Amino acid sequence: MIILKSFLKRFWWVILIILFVILSVTIYILLIPEKGEQIKKEIDHYGDSSYSNKLPDCPPDLSGLLTVSMIDIEYLASLTPLGNSNPPGHTFPVDHVYFEGYGQMGDWPRMPFYTPGDSIISEVMQEKSYDVDGDIIQTTYAIDFNLCKGVKVVAAGVSELMPKLQSEVDSVKPDCKSSKGKHDGQATITQCGYELEYWSKAGEQIAWTGIDQIPEVWAFNYNVEPDKNVDWERYDYNDYPYAFCMFDLYSGDLKDILYSKFGTYAFKKYEDKKLEERKEKYFLPRTIEPICGSPHQNVYGTVQGDWFSSDMGGNDNPEFSGDGLSLIHDNIDPSIGKMVIGGNFAEVGIILPR
Repeated sequence: MIILKSFLKRFWWVILIILFVILSVTIYILLIPEKGEQIKKEIDHYGDSSYSNKLPDCPPDLSGLLTVSMIDIEYLASLTPLGNSNPPGHTFPVDHVYFEGYGQMGDWPRMPFYTPGDSIISEVMQEKSYDVDGDIIQTTYAIDFNLCKGVKVVAAGVSELMPKLQSEVDSVKPDCKSSKGKHDGQATITQCGYELEYWSKAGEQIAWTGIDQIPEVWAFNYNVEPDKNVDWERYDYNDYPYAFCMFDLYSGDLKDILYSKFGTYAFKKYEDKKLEERKEKYFLPRTIEPICGSPHQNVYGTVQGDWFSSDMGGNDNPEFSGDGLSLIHDNIDPSIGKMVIGGNFAEVGIILPR
């Protein structure tokens, strides 16, 4: 008893600190549950969700996880390689691939949109854009396809869901948020996420696309470790470090056909013809590896890569706020270097060498 009293007398301050910490943590948990919910969402987002134990383990070689083209090949003119630039929204190299048709936007036919590989659809995101008068400009959907533990594909540019999937979406309470518009003509956008567990087989028509929609696709592999030399928190975009080429998930002849589409269509130059006759296009393929392009071009110890005008990380959309500048390679011809300016350093634009 004497020993215990002596201990308490000598180390009472240690005990007080321990009690203070316990009390602080308890109050934090009780008064700020949103933080705990956010942590849970982040854990779920990285694959530790209710459906993750139903997915197969990913094979060492991921090629072959996708077996069906998302749209019929006959409609597909080209694929825009990763690393595209379009400031200020895309000041840093873009982490998704765009599908391009043979006509200009608006000339697409209404096309079936297929599930590319056996997967669990875990989320459908509905986005509605509004003009300054509050009228709806466009409604579009993005779909998450989970292929195996830690690997998923996201497809956007979907205009209408098939009835079976739409029924599943209608049965779920959405998580919605609104923000400022991203593109010309958009005053505001509303995004509603619907979490579900929909099993889909490769080749199932899951939606419609086309008309005024341009499909675009992402792929993420959360099983790889991001480059430790990059401060990824500054991007305020948790998925970005894990982005890779979705088309590497194909194999065989289908992969070869799709890979042959990487490039862009350009107009031929006719110095001796009138403007209205200068309409002939030609396909300009990407010929330098990696053919699919690259979303990550930061090279430690050099000026190449992405730069921020502020020392503060976690900004809301640093690209749209003009906080970005990148020194990267062109995504069609990587032998060309370019400076992409988000707005704070100079006027929005891309500077190419002459």
